Amino acid sequence: MRVRGLIEWAVGHFKPVMITVWGLIAAFLITSAVLFIIANTSPRETLLDLSVAPSTATIKVNGEESRNGSHKVEPGEYKIEIMADGFEPKSLDITVEKDKTNSVAVYLTNTAMGMKYYEQSEADITILRSIAKTDETAKQFINSYDQKFSIYRKLPMESDYQTNQGFVKMTISTARYDRRCKGTLCIKISGFKVSDDSFTKQAKQMLTDKGFNLEDYEVFYEYK
Repeated sequence: MRVRGLIEWAVGHFKPVMITVWGLIAAFLITSAVLFIIANTSPRETLLDLSVAPSTATIKVNGEESRNGSHKVEPGEYKIEIMADGFEPKSLDITVEKDKTNSVAVYLTNTAMGMKYYEQSEADITILRSIAKTDETAKQFINSYDQKFSIYRKLPMESDYQTNQGFVKMTISTARYDRRCKGTLCIKISGFKVSDDSFTKQAKQMLTDKGFNLEDYEVFYEYK
């Protein structure tokens, strides 16, 4: 009898608490379900996302000038024209689908320098990284660029080289932010000026030993 009484007492005291807990759980589940339904039934925007290199190119969408970035548009057929001085122009016909982001990622080819042109601009490199996700040529370019760019993790490099006055020190350091640097792949070679080409040969050998090619960089020489 005493046990039965204890059970009845426990049920009487804890029943309201259990009802409250289950009520809170039910309220949470119902609220989550309502929010999920609202999120998935709310109208979505129709967007046209443009990623074009070079960043200075003129972009026309159905004859109207546009720019890189996302733009609200109506679903339908669009003609995209891209042009820039010194580049081969491109023209694309696309279908913009409703309630989604429609991406256009494209680059122009420089008639004089090809893809190497893009080594001059960090803004263009950023755009090409996006394009490289779907374009094999852009991907190869970015892989090559990153290999060249990795030299900055190894700089400065120092070495001794022989002159008619004995051995002197040569230093290869970054010139990326030098005012003379027009691109992103710039290095500075400092050392003692000599009459022959031993200075340049030694610099090339230093870079070759590290897996780099001097011809891949914009080079500034500083002589003592």
